[in-house]
Amino acid sequence: MKKQFVYVVSIILLIALLLPFAGCAKKPAEGASESSNTESSANTEGSSNTEGSSDTESTDSDTESTSDESSIDASSSETDKDTESENMDQQTPVIKTRIFNLATSTEGFKLLGRMEQTTNGVTCDLTASGIEFEGYMSGEVTLFLSCTADTYFTVYIDGERSETRFFADANTKRLTIADFAEGKERHIRILKQSEAQRSLCVFKNLMLTGYLNGAPENKSTYIEIIGDSITCGYGNIWNRGDAGEQGSALYEDGTKAFPFMTAEKLGADYSIVGCSGVGIDKGYTAFSEMDFYTNWCRYRSANHPYDFSSARIPDVVIINLGTNDKSCGSTEEGFKQKAKALIEYIREAYGKDVPIVYTYGMMGSACSEW
Repeated sequence: MKKQFVYVVSIILLIALLLPFAGCAKKPAEGASESSNTESSANTEGSSNTEGSSDTESTDSDTESTSDESSIDASSSETDKDTESENMDQQTPVIKTRIFNLATSTEGFKLLGRMEQTTNGVTCDLTASGIEFEGYMSGEVTLFLSCTADTYFTVYIDGERSETRFFADANTKRLTIADFAEGKERHIRILKQSEAQRSLCVFKNLMLTGYLNGAPENKSTYIEIIGDSITCGYGNIWNRGDAGEQGSALYEDGTKAFPFMTAEKLGADYSIVGCSGVGIDKGYTAFSEMDFYTNWCRYRSANHPYDFSSARIPDVVIINLGTNDKSCGSTEEGFKQKAKALIEYIREAYGKDVPIVYTYGMMGSACSEW
């Protein structure tokens, strides 16, 4: 019994001697655990903030990599930028350089007009088509794109039109559309001034330091405008003393033409399906408006029907056509037949109750009696 008692007491004493050494394990540096946990949480939220945001650019199947485009990889591999204390909150995405691959996802972006997502990005061909987005931005906002020819863009920042007329051509791979000295919440629209007849364009990636919120909401009213050069703004910034051709991209700005200005005044969303020279029946193009209207973009493909089944239904459709028909030899019978066919097609696509407003006479009224 005495031996057992001594044995128990010995074990208790041994445990008592070993307890102080249990606290001698090396502790992490002060704040390291909190910083690590916060960074991990922020990175997780940041990467899932907008689907399609990535740290590398996907390679276009039909475009060789250039030094400009490959530089995306270097930029995107940067570590997270310093953040203000408020951004350490796990509910707020971390401020870092992000690349949004539009071929992968358009989440976080509002597409304006007929823009189709492809394996290379989103097409931006028609007058005043473009993208709209909002979120926290600091420093440069850069758009990676491709254009087939001279193209001009309008940029709106926080509702204000930029004085810069942004230019791209077939050699342009990137446009820095803003450079913010102060980081804060911003709202941006990038709109194509040039019509499809002047150039075809694809928006590939957008790079910024910050993060995007959800895509801007649709406005309560949606207008579709169908027309010719009057709709596209053909030559609307050309002066008689200018040496260049009136119909070149240099002298055309679709964001200063009546369809876009009307939508802006009414606070409405819009889709502009216009082509200079086109007619209801006959015009200066090799195709009629029906051929142009029924495809995503007739200049990109003559056999790629627009998807009306998933299209937003307009509150009103405006048609401004007929200026080119009389001068190109259209007859009253031919004009009426094609006009009725277009109107019936619109009714079938959007429903018989969608109002259609036919405007005519801005630049001549030779077909008024028809």
